[in-house]
Amino acid sequence: MKEYVPQLRISAYDPVCVASNLGDTIIGVLFDKKGTEIKAAITVRTELIDKKIGEYRSVVDKIEVFLTEKRTVLKELDLYYQARVDERKAALRPHQRQIQDTMKKCDDVAYDFDRGTVKKLSEKAVVFEGGFDEFKSNFDELDEFLRKENERVLGVDGLQGPQGSTGIQGHTGIQGLREPVRGAGFGDKVSELYHPQLSTDFLDKPGSTGCTGSTGSAGYSGDRHDDEIYEPITEEEEMAAARMETLRNLLQKYVNKIETLKHAIKVLVEEKRRLSLIARHIDNDRNYKLDLNKLSAFGFEDLEVV
Repeated sequence: MKEYVPQLRISAYDPVCVASNLGDTIIGVLFDKKGTEIKAAITVRTELIDKKIGEYRSVVDKIEVFLTEKRTVLKELDLYYQARVDERKAALRPHQRQIQDTMKKCDDVAYDFDRGTVKKLSEKAVVFEGGFDEFKSNFDELDEFLRKENERVLGVDGLQGPQGSTGIQGHTGIQGLREPVRGAGFGDKVSELYHPQLSTDFLDKPGSTGCTGSTGSAGYSGDRHDDEIYEPITEEEEMAAARMETLRNLLQKYVNKIETLKHAIKVLVEEKRRLSLIARHIDNDRNYKLDLNKLSAFGFEDLEVV
């Protein structure tokens, strides 16, 4: 028996397939077939469709068992992961609140301390400022004197002061004094610190807790190790975790292919239904005129030519 092939779908405007009327005469290529011939061709076509559906279903059944099993495991993994995410957030919340409270207190202490410092520095700045205005004329006189001597006696491009540290700038430099800014001390990023995001690659970063402060990650403290709570991760488990995303993508690839085969089965079933419906309503003794499309659709292509 021949193999199933998709039916021909020739355009009605194809020169080989065109059939038109000239008065009562049909001009073009049409074929007279008796009802019995059409039913016989449909029977053969239906058998080929059944054979092709069987081939597709055998492949689908063999692969789908494995895919279903793995998809079930993936669903369990996803549910477990989401549950652990929720548990993790719940476990961290009280500690995060404590850290926020501590950082707020640190910020308040820094603000008060800086305000007191500015007050003392300002008092000393007043003392330092005293006499500058009155002495300004002496500075002007020095500037004028150096300008004249630079041209007449010293013979240099310009006078330069002593190089290196003068001991004048000190810690306050030349920036002057600044009022402390609330939130600009120890806790200058309190509002940004406590929105932990659980990384999707948590398998690669088991120490991240979202409780990072100025000292970095707080995932592990001291010499703590995972094996104090859980069994050590085996080499096989490490490899499986590393391949998780690759295998998930591979699984999705073949799920898509199986879905394509299922759709093909559905199309074949629909074709078989149409042919069966037509066969049940064809008169055995009546002649029917068929074009090339219908010859192919009814299965005349599939008949063995003797």
